[in-house]
Amino acid sequence: MRGYRVVLLGPPAKGARVLAALARSIGCPVAVLAERLAHPPFTLEGQFDRVAALRIQAQLEAAGVPCLVEPLPDESPAVATAGRAALEIRSPPLSPPPPLGPLGVRLVLGVALSLFVVGGSLRDRLPPQTALLPVLAEEPEQQAVDLPPFETEVGGVLYTIEPLYRYRIQGLVVTRHDSSHWMDYVHARWNDHLNVVDLCVVWGVNADRTLLDEIEFSSGQFTCYFQTDSRAVYQRFDQSRISNNHLLTDDAKIADTLRQVRVGDQLQIDGYLVKYRHNHDGQPFERGTSIRRDDTGNGACETLFVTELTPLRYGSRFWRLLMGLGWLLLGVGGWLWWRLPPRLH
Repeated sequence: MRGYRVVLLGPPAKGARVLAALARSIGCPVAVLAERLAHPPFTLEGQFDRVAALRIQAQLEAAGVPCLVEPLPDESPAVATAGRAALEIRSPPLSPPPPLGPLGVRLVLGVALSLFVVGGSLRDRLPPQTALLPVLAEEPEQQAVDLPPFETEVGGVLYTIEPLYRYRIQGLVVTRHDSSHWMDYVHARWNDHLNVVDLCVVWGVNADRTLLDEIEFSSGQFTCYFQTDSRAVYQRFDQSRISNNHLLTDDAKIADTLRQVRVGDQLQIDGYLVKYRHNHDGQPFERGTSIRRDDTGNGACETLFVTELTPLRYGSRFWRLLMGLGWLLLGVGGWLWWRLPPRLH
């Protein structure tokens, strides 16, 4: 591997700071270096790898010492000379060159950014009509229960939960909200750690791509919105076959699975429609649930304590994987860029 030397172009400026910088660069005691530099000419030569030589050059120029880096034709032991006297220095072994040059690293970063942007823009794409399962045509199942309230603790808050109905729903996720998102301040203010995510799902006649493609869905902190520019589409859309589900759980495994659900996934949720409340730090909180599908507006959301979550078919997994690959390559590209040696000027 080719070695490099550092050559001083002129005498260093006077002062202890410059001398200390030079001594530090070649690993030599300041007193010894001062003695070597007492008689001109002032030349400093040594064999280093390119990265080490450029690092020394940067240190010297920052201290006001003009110098340049030159390649050596051989791989002789690293030696520095000052004036007429030779001074041995200890240089680290020559390190391998970076695996890619600047152009290659730029290419990696460009590809990574493209994968990340494309994957991110398509990761919430709804599946084609042929991929929608027949089970989405089924109506939610609801059955009254006679169960006593029970208590559970999540996030240091003790909740009282009152089951009202056993409930099962199969649907296509069209929008979602994660209550742990940094922009969610409502759940934090309410000390509501039990509500892990909100999933807005459609089923029945609404599970139709010709209809869904004309509608834009979005989620607030506890709401689901939909809008369209077409009056005909709005009239076709059945508002009794869309629901925003506040999903509760005290099971860490179910909570992790709920947070992994994405737009385009088809799933089945089993549990209980419930009321729940707490009085943490003397700040009472209570939330109910809708018990019918044909209500709309405030209070029309289902509050569901989840006992089982069954993914039926995942949505755009390819685009999600592409986005993840892009994110990984961005990290690799950043590391490669950091590994590039300083540029010569």
